[in-house]
Amino acid sequence: MPTTTKNCSICELENTIQFQTDRDATHETCERCGEFLLTRSALVIYQQEISKDKAAKVSGWVYHQNRLGIFPAILDSDSL
Repeated sequence: MPTTTKNCSICELENTIQFQTDRDATHETCERCGEFLLTRSALVIYQQEISKDKAAKVSGWVYHQNRLGIFPAILDSDSL
């Protein structure tokens, strides 16, 4: 699967690694947030409706999930 480097979809940190999946989603690895899966539909909602404060909370949530050994999947607006 193709790999690209761009800004994190959650925190916008540069040099985040993104892997295309066989789903309508990207698998991202960010130095700040950690590793997560984000669907395109969740990304569209996220980009339109999320404040900087909420973005920081989502980033922190992903980070803590990773620390617990959980690979979080953000599938829809309920996950945000």
